[in-house]
Amino acid sequence: MSTRKLPIIDKQLARAINQYLSQAGFTNTSAALQDECETRKISLNKSTKNHIRSSQLEDFKRRLLQAFENGKQTAFFKIWDELFSKAPTRSSISILEFRLHIYFATIPLRRHPTDKHEYKEKLVDLKHYLEEGPGSKLAVNSELVPYFALPYVTDIHKHPVFKELLQPKITSGSCSPYPKSSQRVPSCL
Repeated sequence: MSTRKLPIIDKQLARAINQYLSQAGFTNTSAALQDECETRKISLNKSTKNHIRSSQLEDFKRRLLQAFENGKQTAFFKIWDELFSKAPTRSSISILEFRLHIYFATIPLRRHPTDKHEYKEKLVDLKHYLEEGPGSKLAVNSELVPYFALPYVTDIHKHPVFKELLQPKITSGSCSPYPKSSQRVPSCL
């Protein structure tokens, strides 16, 4: 009888595989790999070891969509940051996050009656995000450059670029206000 010797597994390779599985949504497979690595005394780094289980993910999705639909920007981004703040793919979702900031800034103008005071407050937050926050890094993206002018437009309803942001189609049954990013939302959630 020969005893089978387990092969030595490279820690970096195990971490990379686990990271891929987590990013691709293979949470059960990722959990199994983590359990196997623990059994073999292979240490996975903290960010991949603390993965989100599918039941937790469903709760995050529910709360995130509820905050989105109710226009609760602070609650939405708190949950968003819990999900994505340490994600290695953070840069890949930055454009979607940018568009979400624009969406939330314009919500007061889509309400009836419009709340111009709240809109001005939202513009202050948006301006900070665009000038000093993570949005500032996206100023090199030619697709997003026009949105950097939004805080300075006096009448968004008449502006040829921005008036589309106020159309009802943006909120009616759509998870994202922007056609190009709407397909990304479910995969991010």
